[in-house]
Amino acid sequence: MKNRLIETLLLLLFTTALLTITSFFPFHMGEFGSPDFLSEIKIRSSSKHQIHKLAEQLATQDSAFVEPTKLLADTSISSFGDLSAFFEALYSLHQKAQSIHVAYFGDSMIEGDLLTMDLRKSLQQRFGGRGIGFMPLTSATAGFRTSISHQFNENWTTYHFNNKPPEGVDLGWCGFCFRPQLGANARFKKSKWQDAFRHVELYYKSASAGKWSVTKHDTDSEIAFNASDSITTLALDDSIHFEDISLKLIEGNPTVMGLNFEDGPGIYVDNYSFRGNSGVPQSTIKDETYQFASNQLNCKLVVLHYGLNVVGHEVGDYSWYLQSFRKTIRKFKRTFPDATIIISSVGDKSYKSGQQYHTESDIPLFVGMQAKLAREEGVVFWNLYQAMGGYDSMKRWVEEEMPRKASKDYTHFNHTGAKTVATLFYDWLMKEYEVYLGKKLSTMSNPEAFISKPVSK
Repeated sequence: MKNRLIETLLLLLFTTALLTITSFFPFHMGEFGSPDFLSEIKIRSSSKHQIHKLAEQLATQDSAFVEPTKLLADTSISSFGDLSAFFEALYSLHQKAQSIHVAYFGDSMIEGDLLTMDLRKSLQQRFGGRGIGFMPLTSATAGFRTSISHQFNENWTTYHFNNKPPEGVDLGWCGFCFRPQLGANARFKKSKWQDAFRHVELYYKSASAGKWSVTKHDTDSEIAFNASDSITTLALDDSIHFEDISLKLIEGNPTVMGLNFEDGPGIYVDNYSFRGNSGVPQSTIKDETYQFASNQLNCKLVVLHYGLNVVGHEVGDYSWYLQSFRKTIRKFKRTFPDATIIISSVGDKSYKSGQQYHTESDIPLFVGMQAKLAREEGVVFWNLYQAMGGYDSMKRWVEEEMPRKASKDYTHFNHTGAKTVATLFYDWLMKEYEVYLGKKLSTMSNPEAFISKPVSK
């Protein structure tokens, strides 16, 4: 006990000395009442290292100190921004039969339909809609995606940010495009807990006309497509429900952007994952490509979930990313004019120091930067880092939570963790929606006429 008291006193003395020293550094105060390192974006490495070491030390002590990483950035704010336009679109689903889409862009944190699968299910249970939404023609994660069965042969050439297409071939809004050879095929089969398919449409460009062979329930048909210099739509079916569909190219040379699976009015969450993506390459997609997606899919919400591929260990200077990602935000604001934009912060990520894992010291700084950028650009911000539990939450998700919520890389959610994050995000949205709904109903002359349930499926 005596040794414990001595250790605590030493920590107190060290903390006081450190705060005295850092008070002389020329940092400006940010709008959240914390040091604004974005105005002097490079943190002095020696003082930063001391603060990080203090964070690690205090994390192992029974201490009443405020989380030391808050010296780097204020991560206490949970969310801000105007969601009313999106909520008006949700409200309209009670009034008229239509479909709206959520475009959820992210990196490997959402690949395989992680997070978006559970978010889609929750939203559709409340607001209607049955279907997976957007699907690519090929996918590196098809083998472990559980929301739909997806198979394809080798007669496809897939272009993307890291395998750029030839001149005259443009990437789709998902960051991919797909060039089939004759005989290229892809098959989609519903999962055991998914409803049967009904309306399926394909998006493509083509210099010449051609034909697809389409198979549903072992029944073959041929569907012709026209030449088109711009992205256009080809309906593959809109009649009866079916459990699987295959398409094979038998004539032509189109560039395919993807497919859309819908069944009835309601809401659809589209998964646009790209492993290793920082979000910056999204700004290189042509405006008219995004505009097509915005209009065709009636997109009312865009979520940008990026950052963990950018955060390093004690880097400190993310000014290049700040300016580059600003271009991405402005691209979406321009090309999705009817959509609300949400920046989801990075979640927690751990770094191994000695034999223990603790929050990567640049994570709070990066979260603060994302919040600042969202406020400057007038978009919505949601703090995933805080929602997870803040400092050392990833460590707890890996080592303490049962069942475990994240993999042992101390970075990625597993299926359980992804479902938890989807629930956190959904609960936040619905809490805000209930506030919006209460205000709206208070202005109605006959609020009892409003029935709070989705339109019939």
